Amino acid sequence: MTNNAPLSIREIDLKINQEGAKLFASQKDILFVPSVLSPIKRYVFGAGAFAAVFKGKINFESKAIRIFLNPNETNIERLQKINNYLSSIQMDQLVKTNLLMHEFKINENKYPVQIMDWVTGELLNKFVTNNLSNPNILNKLQTGIVDLQRDLENKYIGHGDIQSGNILVHFNNNEISLKLIDYDGMFVPGLEGEKAIETGRTEFQHPQRTVDFFNSKMDRFSIWVILSALEILKFKPEFWNTSLNGGFNNGDNFLFTLSDFQNPASSKLFDTINSMNIASISFYTNKLRTFCFGNIDNIDMPMMFNQNNDHNHNIINESTIDLSESTILITSNVDNTFALNGALQKIGNLPLSLYYSTYLNKTITLSTGSKFKRITIDHYVKVIHVEFE
Repeated sequence: MTNNAPLSIREIDLKINQEGAKLFASQKDILFVPSVLSPIKRYVFGAGAFAAVFKGKINFESKAIRIFLNPNETNIERLQKINNYLSSIQMDQLVKTNLLMHEFKINENKYPVQIMDWVTGELLNKFVTNNLSNPNILNKLQTGIVDLQRDLENKYIGHGDIQSGNILVHFNNNEISLKLIDYDGMFVPGLEGEKAIETGRTEFQHPQRTVDFFNSKMDRFSIWVILSALEILKFKPEFWNTSLNGGFNNGDNFLFTLSDFQNPASSKLFDTINSMNIASISFYTNKLRTFCFGNIDNIDMPMMFNQNNDHNHNIINESTIDLSESTILITSNVDNTFALNGALQKIGNLPLSLYYSTYLNKTITLSTGSKFKRITIDHYVKVIHVEFE
C-alpha cells in the first residue's frame, strides 16, 4: 500500500543524486538529467501543488517524471481515471501519460509516479513576449487557442487551469502547435458529479468560479481572456509592459486581473479598451465583459473575429430562453456615458445592465454630456455597444 507520508523536494533531489534509478520499482533504465550543475548538482525542474517534476531519459527518449509529494488517495484515484481516459484517445495538444503506483521507494515508503513525454516549446507568455511585434503570429496563436478549446470539448475534457504556465507553444515553419501540461485538475468522462480540486489562477477565471463548476466547458472563460488579450496586443503591444511602464502585465496574467472581472465598470483596462474603437477588440472584450456579469454556465464557445461580426452576433433565438429575467448589457466607447429613459430620467451609467422585458420596444437615450444617441430595444441581444465619434 502506498504510504502517504509527505516528501520534500530537497529530499527527493538528494536521493536521486545518490541512487538514481535504484529508487524505482520498475523503471530501472531511467537516466536522470540534472537541471543545475553548479554549485551543486540538482535534478528538480519544477513543482506544482501535488508533485515535483524531474527529467530523465528512457530508451533514449526524454521523459517528464512527476513524483507525488503528498499523495492523497482520492486525488490519485482521480488521476488514474484521467490517465486511463487520456490513454484511450488521440488529441495532438495533450501528452500521453503513464501512472505507476507504488513506484518510487524512499524511507521504506512507496509513492506514485507519473511518466509523460518531455514537451519542448515556450511558455505561452514568453512566446507572446518574443512575438509582440508580429500581429500575424498572434493571430495564428489565437486560432490555435480556439482549436484547443474545440478539441477539448469534442473529447469531453476540461483542463481546469488554462493559463500561461500550462500552455507550451512550438513554432516551426510558420506554424504554431500547442501542448497542454498539468492534468491534475482535469475533468474527463467518469468524473461527472465530482468537485474540482483546484479553481485555477484567478487572472484567467470567471469571478464565480468555484470547485462546483467542474465540466468540459469550464475553460471557456479562460480562452476568451487569452483571445481578448491577444487581440488588444496586436494594436497595443505596449500594454504587455508592467504597470510601472504604462502596461497591464503583472508577470502572471494576460493583461486582465480578477478585479477587472469582478467589476468591469471600474476597470481601468476595460475603460481604456472602450476608447480604442476597434471592432475586433470590441468583439472579444464585449463578450468577456458580458460573461463577467452573467452566469458562469452561460459562456459561449470561443470563436475568432471576422469582418462580418458586429453587435448582432449576440442575437439570441428568443424561443430557446426565458426572457422574463434576461438582461441586456449596454456599453459605449466613451467614458462617463449615461442612459436616459423615455421621460429623459437618468437610468444609470454605462456599462449598464437592463432587464429586457422592462425595456422591450422602448427607446433609450445615451448621452456623453455633449453628444446623444438613441437606441430602441426591439429584439434580444446580450450586448449593445454604442460608438460615439
